[in-house]
Amino acid sequence: MLEYLEPVKPDFVHYTNLIVFEVAASRIPPSDVLLTGNKIQELFDRAYYQILDQPQDLKMQTLKNRFERLKMMLDMVKSYDDIVMTKFLNKVWKRYTFFSNLGEIFLDLDDFVGYLPEYKKNDEGLYVARSLVGYDEPTEEEDDDTQEEEEETVEEDA
Repeated sequence: MLEYLEPVKPDFVHYTNLIVFEVAASRIPPSDVLLTGNKIQELFDRAYYQILDQPQDLKMQTLKNRFERLKMMLDMVKSYDDIVMTKFLNKVWKRYTFFSNLGEIFLDLDDFVGYLPEYKKNDEGLYVARSLVGYDEPTEEEDDDTQEEEEETVEEDA
């Protein structure tokens, strides 16, 4: 009975962030960016080497595979200037589906603060604002219109 009287605690299991590469990175609003440039590589390397040292259960093997894929992608990048790491957002938010189409999942919040202890879960700067004033989330129709405009520009250039 007492559990109903306790305040609701946020469920951080559903919070994750993404690494977004080059062309798509420009579509992430600056207010939703956690890190850019070489800081991403430094942070990635620190987390990666900690994961390699963990016992290889199923969760760690899955995480290691994700990091191997990200490592290959980061190794192919010419300049880190056009790469962004997003702040954490809840997987049930509408913007998550938009962001996840642009980037690669990095870490969930529990792993992030576990491997990088200088970050704290209660730091408001780690989270994407639930809604932004003056920022309209792109709809699928707008994304299709943008692609059509880009294709028309390419055809005109040719």
